[in-house]
Amino acid sequence: MDTGLLHKIWELTIQAQDPYMTGYYTFEKKKTLWMIKKILDSEMPKLPNHVGEEEWLKEQEIKNGY
Repeated sequence: MDTGLLHKIWELTIQAQDPYMTGYYTFEKKKTLWMIKKILDSEMPKLPNHVGEEEWLKEQEIKNGY
């Protein structure tokens, strides 16, 4: 798992909520998150399913609540 990428996404969410930064700064971070979401929403359905994927997704729902 690419923890560097996950960390960067988490970092963007923190920066997008930073009350000490300007709206311009936080909006730029939020726009980046929206673009990531758009790419994932577009590309994930194109990927093949793998053995154990359904079970893993169910575990993530239970573990993380989503």
